[in-house]
Amino acid sequence: MAGGALMMSVYAQQVLGYSAVLFGLSTAVYAAMSVVGSNLAGPLTTRFGYRKVAVFGATLLTGGAYLLSRVAPDGDYWTDLLPAMVVFGAGIGITVVASAIAALSSVPADESGLASGVNNSVFQIGAAFGIALCTTVSVANADVMAADPAVGLNEGVRAAFLATFVFAAVCLAVAVVLTVARKRSSSPSA
Repeated sequence: MAGGALMMSVYAQQVLGYSAVLFGLSTAVYAAMSVVGSNLAGPLTTRFGYRKVAVFGATLLTGGAYLLSRVAPDGDYWTDLLPAMVVFGAGIGITVVASAIAALSSVPADESGLASGVNNSVFQIGAAFGIALCTTVSVANADVMAADPAVGLNEGVRAAFLATFVFAAVCLAVAVVLTVARKRSSSPSA
């Protein structure tokens, strides 16, 4: 999902023409929603369990990525980025916390430090992979021959957002399958 965040910056600065400072300030809503999602994830997990919360967070991530995949070269912050940042940001906050709880909840106390380190490493490797994937997809799909460079670059950015959407949808599918499998294994046999 880090790749999607990077592509938001590329879209805003290179396609829409925002300055780095203006877009940096504009992403405050993404960061705020990530914090809101993170803070909601704990109580939601306590009430509903980490599997259901992971499905909810992945649903928000997928929805936010879908909104991003529809960006246009003549778009704007209010219609193209803000709604996506609200949904995507909340989804990332909820999903990261639910995933961490899932990864650490069944680990013995004396191995929790190791499990936390592995969880953090996997998160960092995933972020690097997402950035590499989105950058590669964007470059491969940008129309460098377009009369308007912003239009050509927008094609690559949209493709990267679509890749983010597909990855988020796969994460959602995995979360749903694991939740359903858990329900089946814990229900009494007839």
